[in-house]
Amino acid sequence: RIFFPQPLQAARELRSVLVEMAKAGRAAEQER
Repeated sequence: RIFFPQPLQAARELRSVLVEMAKAGRAAEQER
């Protein structure tokens, strides 16, 4: 169970994770 006292900080971290996933996905697409 995780509590986020700072929603903005959580959103920023979540966004950075999504960006990293998008970069990885793009790299995987180019590998094919």
